[in-house]
Amino acid sequence: MRERGKIWGERPSIYNEISGGSKKSATNRRSKKHTTKPSFPIKKKNPHQLTTQEMPEGFEPTKNTFSIHIKSLWGLVYQDSIPMVPEYSQLKEFNTRFEFAEDIVQTIHNPSTIPLVPENEIITFRGVKPGKKKIARGIINLTDFFIKYVLALLAKVGIRRWAPDLNASSDTLYNEACQISAIQTFRQLAAGGAFEYMNINLRFLEDLQLLEATYNHIVYFTLAKRYQKELKEKGKYSKDQERQAILRARLRLKELRY
Repeated sequence: MRERGKIWGERPSIYNEISGGSKKSATNRRSKKHTTKPSFPIKKKNPHQLTTQEMPEGFEPTKNTFSIHIKSLWGLVYQDSIPMVPEYSQLKEFNTRFEFAEDIVQTIHNPSTIPLVPENEIITFRGVKPGKKKIARGIINLTDFFIKYVLALLAKVGIRRWAPDLNASSDTLYNEACQISAIQTFRQLAAGGAFEYMNINLRFLEDLQLLEATYNHIVYFTLAKRYQKELKEKGKYSKDQERQAILRARLRLKELRY
């Protein structure tokens, strides 16, 4: 398993150009300002889980916006949408083209890179028109630039449908590509003002280790649980959501009565 943050540390300088700072400086600032540790150890349910104690102060809006961005890439439009995994043919095709994560980074940032697949073969965002879209519980402004940028990036790395492989380890080369593309598009679009109305703090775009940990939490902890529930019993996640909604409504009614 690769060392945490190693690949990000070797990324081209475009990351600094986007955020206006370095990963090291952002990490140092976070460690100095937000190192309040709990007085007792927190037992994680999953190694990818990111606890509130591990998040810096004021990060919640950025985390929620990143979650909406990931769901938009994955096509999880509704609150009870179930993540889909890539087809075997896509995994096989991808694995014949790359050997190292560094190759993916270079492919993305090289302006002369020839797309591995035509943009018209990209399934992600197919048929989607620019405008504000409701994604789960959030709103995202899918501008024409947003859509074209994502399509161009996915075409470069040969991913026809953005969908992490939840049946495999998070550090497979294909899953690395999904993570890199999600973080890259999120940082680029956030820095360009696409999520201004979501009240995110742009300084967190500099902390690549934090974004990586947040991505893993959203994909391999939160959404993976939803996927696993569906594998065990079709429709189970939706049933659980309905049950919880009824329970919340009853609790609100009880509070109003008393």
